[in-house]
Amino acid sequence: MNSKLRILCFLPFIMTSGAYAASAGTVEFSGQVISGTCSVVNGDVNKTVTLPKVSIENLGTAGKTAGSHVFTIDVENCATAITGVTAHFEAINGTTGYDVQTNNLINDVQTDDKATPPVKAAENVQIRLFDKGGTKQVQVGGTDGAFVAVNSTSHSAKLEYVAAYYATGQATDGTIHAKVAYTLAYN
Repeated sequence: MNSKLRILCFLPFIMTSGAYAASAGTVEFSGQVISGTCSVVNGDVNKTVTLPKVSIENLGTAGKTAGSHVFTIDVENCATAITGVTAHFEAINGTTGYDVQTNNLINDVQTDDKATPPVKAAENVQIRLFDKGGTKQVQVGGTDGAFVAVNSTSHSAKLEYVAAYYATGQATDGTIHAKVAYTLAYN
């Protein structure tokens, strides 16, 4: 009887030990929405970038990149108040198409042996985006893309980026495809 009483006395402490948590901090958001913008040149609104064929040996271990390819997004008709512009790459529908760990685009090809011809997805391969020059990663959902100065006479700019294969492990042969949305950001 005495042991039952002890259990009942400690039961409220066991049940409430994780019920109270102290506040860890806050997150504050700020931004600005502007009325003047730039227009993407008609042929650059929806782009297709074809990366070169590379050997799996070039993507033999995690962290290796290969097959880089430069692509541009030209903008025009920028409002006179805009001095710089960059592309802000975003996940499709806000949630899909990228790896939250690497901030790379993921391969959306699905292996289908019954298709004609059969489709084989490359494994352990993603697409990484870089700023002009190909040295600094531009993360999907990040705000780390460099701003390009808008020409004050023509009110236009050429945004230059690099896409490359990125290995998350030993790559296997196959097809890779990825898609990302973008919006323009200004300063």
